[in-house]
Amino acid sequence: MITIDEKPPEILEVNISEIFSRGDIDQLAPTLKKYARNSVRPRLLLIASDFQGWYGAGPWWSDLKLDDECDCNVDFQRIALIGDPIWKVWLTTLISSFTPGEIKFFTSNEISKARKWLNSQDTT
Repeated sequence: MITIDEKPPEILEVNISEIFSRGDIDQLAPTLKKYARNSVRPRLLLIASDFQGWYGAGPWWSDLKLDDECDCNVDFQRIALIGDPIWKVWLTTLISSFTPGEIKFFTSNEISKARKWLNSQDTT
């Protein structure tokens, strides 16, 4: 399940909880593209709270990556991932397949640190 919220200035916040499904990706992909196209400095805060995994990821993930109509690649400048360290590799891999932007992982208790990093101008 996902919820999507735009936070000023120009940060798209996506919360993933419980089970991530094909319906979630169908909802998320066009939102990511629209947001990235309409933002001067697009940044994403992805929070995986109470995340339990994905449902049937194999078949729909392959379809998503091969679907020319989807064109899910988006150019985010920075992406902060928040979650349990157990999901660090999966979340980083998922997001890096969509964008060449800078990605950094934070634990759940580092959300303010993640927001500060997203809003900073440095490149480290």
